Amino acid sequence: MTNTVELVFIPCPGMGHLPPMLELADRLAIREPRLSISVLLIRFPDDTKVERYARSVAPILSPRVKISFLPLKDGVVGHNSTDFVFKLIESHRPT
Repeated sequence: MTNTVELVFIPCPGMGHLPPMLELADRLAIREPRLSISVLLIRFPDDTKVERYARSVAPILSPRVKISFLPLKDGVVGHNSTDFVFKLIESHRPT
């Protein structure tokens, strides 16, 4: 019986973090067959770039890398972009 390990990656919202995170997940999954990796994506409201990119590369990733999109949260506001990102991330914390 082979032990398997599942890793969960949650990149910071935005395109800058996604490509390297998916590449890391793919390389780890290819290198270590006992790994299963779930990548949870937080989407920005009114921005489809992250989702379009993730869906476009998903077919070429290792089958042990799964991408899941967290539901959009309504009513998240911030005073500036950094504040908004922190509040968006915070809105996805389990209660």
